[in-house]
Amino acid sequence: MHTHKNYGEVVAKAWSDESFKERLKQDPHGVLAEHGIEVPQGTQVNVVEDTDSVQHLVLPLKTTSGINPMTSKLCDG
Repeated sequence: MHTHKNYGEVVAKAWSDESFKERLKQDPHGVLAEHGIEVPQGTQVNVVEDTDSVQHLVLPLKTTSGINPMTSKLCDG
């Protein structure tokens, strides 16, 4: 999802529009779909926000080979 071309647009709008951010938190599937980002049915989406005192570490999806192509550069020496 974070690699979708409209992802940055959604993040920027959430930063600048408090009501949009609240809608995104309440109905992520619906709001993402409005921006052309389809989330497979049955997939749970959690919208969280970093603050000055709370940071989130998101672990990428581990593939069957053990390396996610999106993060393989992180593993290079």
